[in-house]
Amino acid sequence: MAKSKYLNTEDVKIYYEIKQGKPLLVFLHGSGDNNTVFNHQKKYFKQKGMGYIAIDQRGMGKSSPLISSQAYTLDAYVSDLEKILKQENIKEMVLIGYSMGGMIAQYYAAKNPEKVKALILISTSSDFSESFKRNFISSMFLKMTPKLRKGAIVYNKIVNLFRKENNYYPDYSNEKYKKKIEMAIGAETITNLNSKHLEAMEILGEQVLKWNTETILSKIKAPTLLINGELDALVKNKAAQKLYKNIQNCKKLITIPKARHGLVFQKPEQVTQVIEEFLIEWV
Repeated sequence: MAKSKYLNTEDVKIYYEIKQGKPLLVFLHGSGDNNTVFNHQKKYFKQKGMGYIAIDQRGMGKSSPLISSQAYTLDAYVSDLEKILKQENIKEMVLIGYSMGGMIAQYYAAKNPEKVKALILISTSSDFSESFKRNFISSMFLKMTPKLRKGAIVYNKIVNLFRKENNYYPDYSNEKYKKKIEMAIGAETITNLNSKHLEAMEILGEQVLKWNTETILSKIKAPTLLINGELDALVKNKAAQKLYKNIQNCKKLITIPKARHGLVFQKPEQVTQVIEEFLIEWV
């Protein structure tokens, strides 16, 4: 059975779940999500005897919302991961990153090649500012989201005056999220999050667009699997092709038919099958 734990440091409290087993899978979710995006994979691979660590990353889920741009650098997220792995005495792992979590996974794998047995990157990029602007839908999303978030912050501050508590914590493995488009999920999130987490999300959204891993991709040594969705409107296939070209030990690029950006929880069976086949071959 998985244990619920926290990493406690001077400035942040990070929630994570851990289940012992080998190999150990480390799951890193995307911006605005929580670790439940991987519920299907966690359950499936646990039944196969594998272990996992699934993190609610800083500013999201059950982890601390920090109201500072310096709190949401790529280095800060990698540092959280390093501290959790040290706390649990983890020496090696299979690292699985989805969307924003994929950039954190890239950076960690480049810094710690001896610890990453395999790297799996899902719906991610080496530069979100570039990949988001490649198409009309995602560029409009970038322009609209800050205004929507600011309005939602004002709305939430007013509504929260009349709420006894706000413990909004969506379970993305719920069937209702399988057919929702990214805009609809985003709208639900920004209108239901408590105001502190929403302010943190606004800052994070701005900071993620400044992240870039292009200069460190050549340092990734682990066998790597790329998974993307055919209909992903946020991170187009070109972003995955760029990663495939620049990660020297990239073994496969798999495109899931009719899948959008949220394929990890919207097409969980297909994603899990692709991951399992890769693990059998390379781990």
